[in-house]
Amino acid sequence: MGKIIFLLGAMLTLASGCAMTRARYVNFINDGQDTVVSIEQAQPGTDHWVRTALDGPLAGGYIGQSILSISTERGCLQDIRILFADQKMLTITALDVCRVPILHIGRAWRLGVENS
Repeated sequence: MGKIIFLLGAMLTLASGCAMTRARYVNFINDGQDTVVSIEQAQPGTDHWVRTALDGPLAGGYIGQSILSISTERGCLQDIRILFADQKMLTITALDVCRVPILHIGRAWRLGVENS
């Protein structure tokens, strides 16, 4: 009986820890050719952009990558704005950061160009 109570307590502790998680980690991989200088996030449909803690520019060609903490306090859907060194900008709307652990920036850029 003591083991069952201990396991139940451990399960409740783990469940409450998961419920309190307010950030997701997304691996941004720059598989494009242009250097990324900034990555920002906002609630979908707003202009309240918040810069993520990018340590420095992400060089193109797969060598530039960073795992960033994306706040999910107001939900998993986030708009992501990526700014490039040559002043280009890529906006990804309503990205589900709870389901997308890896974002290939070059691939997203190519898809955006093809669909515009």
